[in-house]
Amino acid sequence: MLLMVTSIVSCAPGGSTRAGAIHSLPTEAKRYEHRVQPGDFIDINLWEEGETKEYKVQVSKTGTISFIFLEDIAVLGLTQRELDKHLTSVLTEYYVSPILDVKIREIVYVFGEASNPGAYTFKDGLTLAAILASAGGPTKDAKLRNVLIIRGYNKDPKIVVSNIRRMMRKGDLTQNIYLQGGDIVFLPSTTISNVNYFLKQIEPIIDFLMFPSKVIIP
Repeated sequence: MLLMVTSIVSCAPGGSTRAGAIHSLPTEAKRYEHRVQPGDFIDINLWEEGETKEYKVQVSKTGTISFIFLEDIAVLGLTQRELDKHLTSVLTEYYVSPILDVKIREIVYVFGEASNPGAYTFKDGLTLAAILASAGGPTKDAKLRNVLIIRGYNKDPKIVVSNIRRMMRKGDLTQNIYLQGGDIVFLPSTTISNVNYFLKQIEPIIDFLMFPSKVIIP
């Protein structure tokens, strides 16, 4: 079942967790932040010579990246926010007040009633069952009939609803959705009757994780 989301909304850790005040976001989001791993893809937009130039790089096996004239910049273990600050610091040696935007691509987030919610590196062929296994499986409080996959968050958001219970009990493999990079998987603790309202209520965490430049921490 595919539901269209009519406005750009976002999602946060679920279950009984509610999105808190802005000052609590770093604490709430910490366990969901992805840290750079070898093989990760990173998009770097740098304001250079009056225009934005795009660089797409991949993290090496040793945890480094190279772009423009810079080589072997150590990035292993950094969050997206830390990576942005680190690259800005590196570039200040060559540019006056460099302006850049950094995004780690191909991440799948698992929120809500999973044993180990968090950020996971996307790989081709990744399924909902596989990501849930990586996240330690659902907790006893998860409503398996109503697992949400939020797709295309910053473009044309859609919601895919999967009945994992049906897959587990009846072998219905149509519920084992193939995931895409950037998907957000949410295991709720209660049945969700109004998806748009639900997503709006848990908006701040995803903006903090996926668009760190939008969220200013006092």
